[in-house]
Amino acid sequence: MQVEAIYDQGRIELIRPLHLRHSRVRVLVEVPDEEVVAPPVGAEPPAIHPTDQSDLLTEIRHILGPLHRQRVAASHAEDKDALIASLAEKHAR
Repeated sequence: MQVEAIYDQGRIELIRPLHLRHSRVRVLVEVPDEEVVAPPVGAEPPAIHPTDQSDLLTEIRHILGPLHRQRVAASHAEDKDALIASLAEKHAR
């Protein structure tokens, strides 16, 4: 099915309301070539392949820069204890 929509600063708005079975649906958007402004040569970010998790993780760490810090390895029990303590602190009255 094809529907008409308007792109406005990162948002796509349908011209007419459309009721779908699910709240989240993958769609295909066709943008006219003359509306696309090509980035300067060499300015494109490197492609990230989701299948290569180590490269993806490296890219995420690069984006985070100094905000990235590697967490000390913890067991599942330690994670669970930390979650329970955090929730207890948050919901304590």
